[in-house]
Order: sequence, then C-alpha cells, then structure tokens
Amino acid sequence: MYWRLRVGDWRVIYDQQDEVRVVSIEKIKARGCLQMNAQVIRSIEGAPEYVLIPVAVYEALKDVIDDEMAGLKATQTTDADYVPFSMDDYVSNPIALMRLKSGLTQKELAERMEVSQPYLSKMEGQDKISAKLLEKVNKAVNA
Repeated sequence: MYWRLRVGDWRVIYDQQDEVRVVSIEKIKARGCLQMNAQVIRSIEGAPEYVLIPVAVYEALKDVIDDEMAGLKATQTTDADYVPFSMDDYVSNPIALMRLKSGLTQKELAERMEVSQPYLSKMEGQDKISAKLLEKVNKAVNA
C-alpha cells in the first residue's frame, strides 16, 4: 500500500510495511504539474538505492512520516485484542474435526479405517453422520 503526503511544495509517495520506504519525492509546481526535483542514486543493477533531497525537506517529511506512523501504530491491534483460533468454530463435520485434531491426513485415516481416501473425503462433506460411523472413526483415530 502506498501513502502520499504533501509538505509545502513537496509530495512524498512512500510504502509502509515493515519499515518506511520512500518511493518518490516530487516538487509540485504552482500549475499542479509534477516535477522530479530529487537526485536518485541507483545500484549497479539499476534499482533505486538512495534519494538526495534538501535537509529542510527531509526534516519536514520525517516529522510528518513519524506522525503518520505513530497514528498507524495506535490503531493496530494489541495482544489484548487477540482471540485464539479454535477449529470447532470453523469445522462443522465431526469426522473432519476428529481427524484434524489428531493430526492425521485423510489418507492416513482412510488406511486405518480400511476405506479409500475419496470415500473418507465424501464422509467429511456430509451433513449427517451416523453414530456407528462416528464410533468407527473414533476407534481408527485412537488406534
């Protein structure tokens, strides 16, 4: 995601993920046209490495970016907002739930039950499961 800031006659486009990376710095003319007014230093491969800008512009931009970053950090979730993941909330089929909680693959459980993997997959997709089938799955999971 790219962010855009305007500081006086300057426009900064930057990327913020793990750290702030300035993508471009442009001087805005009075007519609204953009003119690049910063020197870009490129690596041997030709990728942009550094941007040279006046110190006054750097200081103004740094303050604005720091303020933006402080605002972003304040809105991020904290450990108190963390809700633990529970498979029970996402897996409704009891056969699939037993298999996932036991750490088995469909192929492994099918071999233990002496059925084919496609048949087990079909059972995991069913809405209604008989008590007899649940007992057979339980025995195979705990074997």
